[in-house]
Amino acid sequence: MEAADEPSLLDVQPSDTRKDPDLRRTFLLVAILMAALFSFACGSDDDQQQAATARQAAAPAEQEQQQVVQQAEQPQQQEQPAEQAEQPAEQAQPAQQASQQQAVAQAAEQQQQQSQPAEQTQQDSQQQAAASQSSQTAQAAVVRTFIDDLGTEFSTDSDDLVVVAEASVAAALMEFGVTLSGVFGQTEDAEGNPYGGADFSGLQFVGGDAYGEISLEALSELQPDVVVTISWGTDNCCWWLSADLIDEVSQIATLLIVNVSDGKAGVPAPQVIARLDELSVVLGGSGGSEESKAAFAEAEAMVRSVAAENPDITLMFASASTDTFYIADPPAWPDLSYFVALGVNVLRTETTEGGYWEYLSLESIDKYDVDHILLDDRDPGQATRLQADVPLWATLPAVQAEQISLWPISGRVYTYNGFASVLNHIAEAITSSADVS
Repeated sequence: MEAADEPSLLDVQPSDTRKDPDLRRTFLLVAILMAALFSFACGSDDDQQQAATARQAAAPAEQEQQQVVQQAEQPQQQEQPAEQAEQPAEQAQPAQQASQQQAVAQAAEQQQQQSQPAEQTQQDSQQQAAASQSSQTAQAAVVRTFIDDLGTEFSTDSDDLVVVAEASVAAALMEFGVTLSGVFGQTEDAEGNPYGGADFSGLQFVGGDAYGEISLEALSELQPDVVVTISWGTDNCCWWLSADLIDEVSQIATLLIVNVSDGKAGVPAPQVIARLDELSVVLGGSGGSEESKAAFAEAEAMVRSVAAENPDITLMFASASTDTFYIADPPAWPDLSYFVALGVNVLRTETTEGGYWEYLSLESIDKYDVDHILLDDRDPGQATRLQADVPLWATLPAVQAEQISLWPISGRVYTYNGFASVLNHIAEAITSSADVS
């Protein structure tokens, strides 16, 4: 309470105080009261001043305290942004983790892409190796099949076969790369020369010194997979195998036949060669080489040429025994019919016995006039024997002109090289002969 609000002593009149003692007491009491009130008022002011002074004195402390509080609060305030920053950071952690994971994934993908060519190359190599191995396996397991000219089918996937063949077929198959185990038939001519120059020394001979003499026991011991021969028609279905042996041989092994003639029409030699070439591959051989095929084509072209240049030179193909002179008729023979197809002038007989020969007695060997005589080379001594034993022989124009040579039969191997040699021989016979008939 302020002093202005209290009653003032000036407001009490002096005259009143002298008139009444009670008033004086009252006045005195009032004065005392006023003094007390004044004293209280003054004390209150002093207290207020002291309080203000105390407050002023305390203000620096309060300020210092406030500063201390503020300093204490500042880290909290600083921590609050940090916490506020931390909260987004914590909130950003999944995003950062996702970003890191994405970065790792991208790096892995880039590494994979970088390594992919090498891996692809490795995979390609592995696939190629697997394909190569699969191809080799497929090649090793491929089934090769040959159907012979009588309809017998033989199939195999083995290159390790036991093969037995008649001498003329054996010589051809060996040249085509087939490994043989046995041979039968006429392996040598009268002078001991091997058939077609083939080397049969490493083969097991199973018989055939004479036609049909085959040892079934020796054949069985070899345990052959196939037996191969040729056919000259129904009367000679299986060359060098007599009729009573065919069934027994067929029970031992598969019997394969390649036709060279049906007794009336010969299979042209190139077709026979092609069939044996095909068979050789089935039996594990290599077939004819490109070089041998080229040599054959060249020899064939030469025969065509010399035959066209010498159309009047007549050739006769014959064979002589001690009492019969056999003259071959071209159509039934695989070689002679082929020569005719190339333009060679080969003697045609008037009659034949069984389609292949005309039989003449030795007293009738002058029936035909020809320019060149070719005698069966399975008996190279025929010309000498005829010269000594048959007087008419010396009278023949071809003999007088010394235009005599051998007919390649024992050397007639049905291969490209084999027939190239035969063709060269025919060309020489034509070009070396004069027209004397």
